[in-house]
Amino acid sequence: GNLLNIWQQYYDNPVAFVADILGAVSYTGRLGPDPFQADILDALAEGNRLIAVRSCHGIGKTALCAMATHWFLTTRYMSKVIVVAPTFGKQVKDQTFSEIHSWQRKSLLKEIYAMTQTRMSIKGAEEVWFAQGVASDEADKIEGFHAPGGLMYVMDEAKGVHKNIWNAIRGALTGKEDILLAVSTPPLAPIGEFVRVFTHLRTTWKTFAYGPTHRQSKKWRRERERFGVLLCFSEQITNTRCTNT
Repeated sequence: GNLLNIWQQYYDNPVAFVADILGAVSYTGRLGPDPFQADILDALAEGNRLIAVRSCHGIGKTALCAMATHWFLTTRYMSKVIVVAPTFGKQVKDQTFSEIHSWQRKSLLKEIYAMTQTRMSIKGAEEVWFAQGVASDEADKIEGFHAPGGLMYVMDEAKGVHKNIWNAIRGALTGKEDILLAVSTPPLAPIGEFVRVFTHLRTTWKTFAYGPTHRQSKKWRRERERFGVLLCFSEQITNTRCTNT
């Protein structure tokens, strides 16, 4: 009964879920996610199936992945979230799922989850309703997931994920509720699938680009500006928003 109320209230409102259930506080001091995180969470709720985010280090991309995982898994009955990154131990386990664990400990619903190092499931339905970290070294480990409540793939540091994995994930998005969220810092060279999303494939993706925020120190931001660090891969990239605050 309580979960039914959660589904009805927050199914289309991930920003409110992150504020009310996870208790997030933005760098502005207001209850809720940071402004850029709110933009992307809203995009997830608006029915966008392919969403990509590129930004500098340290603004909260991995926290965004964890927030999205909690919202999607909790508000969609019998859903699944598959977390993928270039390396399993360092990134999937030690970074993304570490962040998922951190938000689980803060959640008002923390008692409904069964937790392991790379898995968060709903108690009583552990085998069918879960978020799972998956190694990205073999495409066949990515395929084969289905969920009546919807399937979301979360790709952290997507610039380092091999093309075969991208293809396997896109092929797995067969349900009407299925989503792929890919986030990353920009690569050093303008090559790879993550770059193609912002260039050749940009008409089929909802894309976002962000610069430094107040999550980073003023000294760090000044250093980035001094060395002319740019987020955009090329002047031709469109349908993105670069923000510098």
